[in-house]
Amino acid sequence: MYFKQIVFILIVSSSLSGGTTGKLTGVVKDEESGNSLIGCNIIINGTLLGASSNEKGDYYILNIPPGKYNIRYEMMGYKKLIQESVSISIDKTTRLNIALKSSVIEGEEVTVIAERKLIQFDVTQSEAIITSEELEGMPVTEVSEVLRLQGGMTQDAGGGLHMRGGRTSEVSYMVDGVPMSDTYDGGISVQIENDNIQELQVISGTFNAEYGKALTGVVNMVTKDGGNRFEGSLNTYTGDYTTDDPLFPNLGSYAIDDDYSISANLSGPILPGRITFYSSGRINNSKGWLNGLQTFTIYGDTVFKDNNNNQYFDNGDQKEEPYYTSLNWYKAWSTQNKITFNINPSTIIMLNIPSTVFPIITILSSFTNPITIIIILPGIESVPRERTRKINHYRT
Repeated sequence: MYFKQIVFILIVSSSLSGGTTGKLTGVVKDEESGNSLIGCNIIINGTLLGASSNEKGDYYILNIPPGKYNIRYEMMGYKKLIQESVSISIDKTTRLNIALKSSVIEGEEVTVIAERKLIQFDVTQSEAIITSEELEGMPVTEVSEVLRLQGGMTQDAGGGLHMRGGRTSEVSYMVDGVPMSDTYDGGISVQIENDNIQELQVISGTFNAEYGKALTGVVNMVTKDGGNRFEGSLNTYTGDYTTDDPLFPNLGSYAIDDDYSISANLSGPILPGRITFYSSGRINNSKGWLNGLQTFTIYGDTVFKDNNNNQYFDNGDQKEEPYYTSLNWYKAWSTQNKITFNINPSTIIMLNIPSTVFPIITILSSFTNPITIIIILPGIESVPRERTRKINHYRT
């Protein structure tokens, strides 16, 4: 008897999926004469990305992952210039016009700190962009909590997110340019933790045609990549709910491990300059704050100790006193692993493996639109999860 494993491969062009990268463009000129400079080298520090200015002084660099970069401008006979903290956002064009000073002193360098423009002329929709730096400073632990803080987003009693008064199923969720909406309840079908997000884009109106199956809005998430040096972090919190109010029974005691979360991530090079990785994991458990008195079993019997394990009260079993049990407990865990291959300065391949979804391969090239390859492996079950929605209600 032979077992065959069928592999489905789906290739999606970026023209039909959400954006995951940005663009840098501008003009390089001589500061004194104002003439365009031909052949100036523009390099993004810490990456293999770069370009040279053409005969009109224009340059452009495509498929830049979101984040902040230092841009270096070099040309013989001119002072080297470094533009620091340049923000690159997904689906956006960042324009930097540079004027270089002539120099006869070898090694002289000029450093300029970039400022984010208040008005972006290539933005045609209502949107909010949250970077990884902003996420670190926000008092939130879940992506849903971040979304609730955005304009036009509301949450119903069941935990579903609505945008601009629409249904939960009318919001499109995308991760690294791939649609991840749950067709059953309209939410997101994969668990993405805040630590894994490089940039979060919330589009609430007049979005481009590249975002299909979206009626009220789009939530586009781009996950982090590893760098050329090892980095890691460990985050944890723990606590419990306690009150003497009889409306909330069995909360008179305090146990530090009744509600806790432990998350960690590690990133760095596998082959410096060529292959990098980013791995993260989280365990999040809670006994909840809403307790009920367990008096009967699901079969109508008084609670008892089932000595013969037949789920019925019969000879040999002993009745027990009613006890309290949690009604809104949850147990959840998630992992994410991402490997980035820098094939050459114009081609990057990214393999992303979230814990509850199939592997996603994204190919970035300076000569073509990004291509996403989704590999679906039938027969491989998703990560088992036991979880109910956490209700943020505090009473002390």
